Parts: sequence; C-alpha cells; structure tokens
Amino acid sequence: MKILQFIFYSVGSITGIIFIIAVVISSLHQHTIETAATGLQQSVMASAQPQNTDSSAKAFLDELPGPDRIEMYPYDAAATNQSCAEQWTKRGVLDQEMENYCVNEEREGYARLVETAQKIGGFSWGKPLFDSQTAKWTKRGVVDYNEVNFVLSQDYDAYLDLKYAYSHEGINTSALAQAMDIASRSNSGISMIAFSYKRIIGKN
Repeated sequence: MKILQFIFYSVGSITGIIFIIAVVISSLHQHTIETAATGLQQSVMASAQPQNTDSSAKAFLDELPGPDRIEMYPYDAAATNQSCAEQWTKRGVLDQEMENYCVNEEREGYARLVETAQKIGGFSWGKPLFDSQTAKWTKRGVVDYNEVNFVLSQDYDAYLDLKYAYSHEGINTSALAQAMDIASRSNSGISMIAFSYKRIIGKN
C-alpha cells in the first residue's frame, strides 16, 4: 500500500514539475513574442516618421539648382475651352463673355506656370511639388493652370524668403528641420515649411 502511495506521489510530483516548467516556458515565449512585436512596431513607427535633421535643413537651403527636371506638358486648349464653356453655361445658355474671360485666364495661367516651372525645376523638390499640385488640380482630365501656378509660385517665394533669412539674418536649422517634418507629414509644400518655422521660433 505504501509503495502505491509512493508511486502516486512521485508521479504527481513529476507531473506538477513538468506542468510548472511548461507554464514558465510558455510565459517566456509569450514575453519574447510581445517584446519582438513591440520592437518591430517601434521600428516601423520610427521609420515612418520624417528624419530631417540640422544637416538636411542646411542642405535644403544650400542646394544650388541643377538641370531642369520638369518636362512641361503642352497647353490643352480643347480641354480648357470645353471646361470653361461648361462652367459658364447656365440652363442651356452660354455666357460668352465669361467663357472668354475664363479661357484667357487659363491661357495666361499656363504661361505663368511655364515660368514658375523653369524657376523651380532645377531643385530636387521642384518636380515632386509640380507633379503633386498638377495631380491635385486636375479635374476630369482638365488642369487648372492658375491654381497650380499660384501654389507653386507661393512655394518658390517662401523658399526665397528662407534663403534670404539664412544668408542675411541667420536661421535656426533645428527649428527648420522640425518645420520640414511638419510639412512632410501633411504632404505640404515650402509655404508650410516657412509658416511652421515662424511659429516654432515665435515669429508668428
């Protein structure tokens, strides 16, 4: 009888020990998985964030324009004329005067856009901004040349302001790097960089 009790006790003890070991191993394994997942998540989040630094901000301001990277598309007179006609037709009646005004504005807007594209085309940021604004202001295959030019000319003017401040007044490159991050996260242009920079340094 004592022998049987001893055997049951021994088997129970071994089973208990094995169970405890299994629980400990499972806990360690789960902890390892969670640690790895957390590390991966932090790594992905870190890589998703813009990585602008003082040196990248300085490089942005020191960049000299190179070859023009923007290949300007031709003026689409047919699409523009049709778009203006649709805009100024009310209840089947075309306002010819306003249609002509619309067409002239877009034609002049295209000419101004060509000039602006030539100014920014040599910078590394010029073509990406040009492409993004053209895509944004293209509706049903028709480019709003005036709007594209307005945004890009504002960006170029903001860039010149930052360059002037950098050359004549001194500029806080750390604050500029932060401003570049803000613009990058919001997919905005240089006007946003200049605006954010002024807010960061308390100039706004």
